[in-house]
Amino acid sequence: MTDYDIDSLLNQSGKYPTNDKLLSKIAFYYMENPDGNKDLEYLEKAYQINSSIENTHNLAYHLMYEYGDEKRSLSLQKQVLEQQPLSYYPYASYAQMLQSTMVFASDSTTFKSSWQAWEYIRCLKIAIDKFSAAPVKYQQRHFIHVIQMYNNLAYAYKVLKDNKTASDYLAQCLQLQQGMTTENWSQLEYQALFEEEVNKVQLNMARILIASNYMQQAKQVLDTIVANQDYDKLDVATEYARLGEYQLVRSMIGNEVPDESWDWIWYAIYQADYNKWLKTRKSLLEEETTQIEESLVAVKQRFLEGDLDAYTSESEIIEESKQTIKAVSFMLRKNTHPLPKKCYEPDFDNSFHGCLLFGCPIHGNLVDDTSVAVILNFN
Repeated sequence: MTDYDIDSLLNQSGKYPTNDKLLSKIAFYYMENPDGNKDLEYLEKAYQINSSIENTHNLAYHLMYEYGDEKRSLSLQKQVLEQQPLSYYPYASYAQMLQSTMVFASDSTTFKSSWQAWEYIRCLKIAIDKFSAAPVKYQQRHFIHVIQMYNNLAYAYKVLKDNKTASDYLAQCLQLQQGMTTENWSQLEYQALFEEEVNKVQLNMARILIASNYMQQAKQVLDTIVANQDYDKLDVATEYARLGEYQLVRSMIGNEVPDESWDWIWYAIYQADYNKWLKTRKSLLEEETTQIEESLVAVKQRFLEGDLDAYTSESEIIEESKQTIKAVSFMLRKNTHPLPKKCYEPDFDNSFHGCLLFGCPIHGNLVDDTSVAVILNFN
């Protein structure tokens, strides 16, 4: 939490209404202590007084991720890039904004255009170069950002179906992590989040190796993740299942009963332990049938009460149960579990950088874009 005295800040802003840095401080206070849209109000005031790199960037970033104003955010961020910023924040943020505007479907993820794809890649490459030019102490503290940027570069090439280039960037990313010194680790903020990002990169590498039919190498990567003992069991089990390691998956899952979305895991259980598969399928069928009966009563009551939101929600639950019953009934009738899709999208976890607001007092961010300020604050 910041220790800003909001009454004092507001009094000062009354005396110095054109002090944009003061207005930014007030905006940060209201980000932590929401009061309507005063956070946005003061960011806007700071921008209108001085459309600097910092003010324009912060307004664009906050509009995008707190207010969902995609169109204006992108327009403002373009204005920032036209000023040729020295730091990596604006480039990484613009790439992240483009990522947020990609086309997402149930089985695919694509860029809206080839221009969007290459602009995304261009900005990430510039951001990596800018990060590498930052003072060493800053890099050590925020090393997670360069890991995320390399991961997102790989993500872009994966979407473009260039698995070779994607795997090359993931390899560079892992080499950076492996080259970290004891001092790097001691300086690093949010170490748990950093380790999660590294696991994400490793899992992405395994997925690309599987997609490229390098099964043995993929297994080695998965074994490395498991050896570290801190990983998402269901995600890793899914990739082992895609490799055909069905008994291993069965052992990893134990008595856990994953939901229906983990289709590869259920296929592995079917292959490795038919009795468990049969028992859980029958149990699921009973549960979903009971769910529909209960939901039908609830949805009727919501309709009579005129609660349309709850009525819609209950109706969606009924439809989901119907689809599950249909799929499971088919499996039991045929006494089989169909092979899931071997290639599916999206099968690559991209990264979100978190807060990249200039001057954010909570996250120890860069105060401003000038190289002198960067060096003074982090050397």
